[in-house]
Amino acid sequence: MITLPAGWTAASLGDVATFERGIAFPSTDKCHEPGNDLVACLRTTNVQAEVDWEDLWFIPTKHVKSDAKWIRVDDILISTANSQHLVGKVARVRVVPTPSTFGAFIGLLRARGEISPALLHYKLGSGRFQELLRSTASQTTNIANISATRMLSLRIEVPPVNEQRR
Repeated sequence: MITLPAGWTAASLGDVATFERGIAFPSTDKCHEPGNDLVACLRTTNVQAEVDWEDLWFIPTKHVKSDAKWIRVDDILISTANSQHLVGKVARVRVVPTPSTFGAFIGLLRARGEISPALLHYKLGSGRFQELLRSTASQTTNIANISATRMLSLRIEVPPVNEQRR
């Protein structure tokens, strides 16, 4: 067991963040140009060191059935189904240039409680956490899949708010 500095706490990822699964839609409903009643839909190729807003798909807004599926500033996107090398990759949303949602191979984490989104993103993208996350993924022939239940049970160390700001 790791001894934490004074004031720090250990929590499960589920204690400090909520998780949303991406939406599924028929492939015939996607297009490459914006239009009336269409919304941008991010996919795994958009999850880079920063969110890549250049190569977007657009889908009918009717597929976004919950307010929680709309991307917001400070959300953290995570590739939940990808190659073993890329599964778990994270990107923090710093701007939302157009109303957007996210597809089925991406998950979205939202910081809650006293953890800052910036710190959560930093922790999730750290080499140690990435290795831990990938080790919990199930593997098929070409695709690794992250289980939300297993991911949300992973432990994360949280410093006090003043330390987070520093």
